[in-house]
Amino acid sequence: MKFVHAADIHLGYRQYNHPERFKDFGVAFQKIVNCAVEENVKACLITGDLFHKSSVDPSTLIQAENGLKRLQEHNIKTFAISGNHDRPRYGQVKTWLDYLASRELLVLLETSEDRKFVVEGQSYIDLDGVRFIGMPWYGGSTRIVLEAIVDELSHLSWSGIRYSVLMAHTGIEGQMLDMPDMLRFEDVEPLREHIQYLALGHLHKPYEAPADSPWIYNPGAVEKTTVLTKHILAVKVHLSSQSMMMVNLKSGKG
Repeated sequence: MKFVHAADIHLGYRQYNHPERFKDFGVAFQKIVNCAVEENVKACLITGDLFHKSSVDPSTLIQAENGLKRLQEHNIKTFAISGNHDRPRYGQVKTWLDYLASRELLVLLETSEDRKFVVEGQSYIDLDGVRFIGMPWYGGSTRIVLEAIVDELSHLSWSGIRYSVLMAHTGIEGQMLDMPDMLRFEDVEPLREHIQYLALGHLHKPYEAPADSPWIYNPGAVEKTTVLTKHILAVKVHLSSQSMMMVNLKSGKG
């Protein structure tokens, strides 16, 4: 199976209050879609912050729907989680991600059950022997939730599953300075019993870890909100191995 891993798309961001920057973020999303189609992937992973804000105007929604419809037309399944920018705000029950899920333009891998985080058909889906699990933004509760997820993973049936991906909107400590609520390597290490690919979002810097044998991947933002480079990851999974290509959205494949 092949999939594309992207994060921090931030549709709707009018950086510097400039209309051209709004268009740039839409163009970056279209480049993700183009890459997914050209690479003939089975799935497109969006690990948080598809939108820059939880409130979305019509122009932003059109950008999202057009790209997701094109993926759908090419039989590419889109899996998404909410990030700190597009998560529900106080008093909100549903977000625009829920709307897109109701239109079957994406699968929102989040549970609606209290005190249970790994629920079949809600926060995880199996596709061709690959299990995709979602963990949206939890902020200061991230470590507590992760411990619960590790425990719940141990109680699942893994029959027929040859590879598993955990999508999480969080970061690893030490990648960027002065970022709160980051995870330590010892926090995520227990996942390795069941997870082969930890697909992160949130930090706009691309990185993989640990350096000697990576299994944690963060593609960075798809459009520059700072001086950091914009990338996505195209991943090909085999029964016993994986290969990966970093795609630079400015210059094409790299």
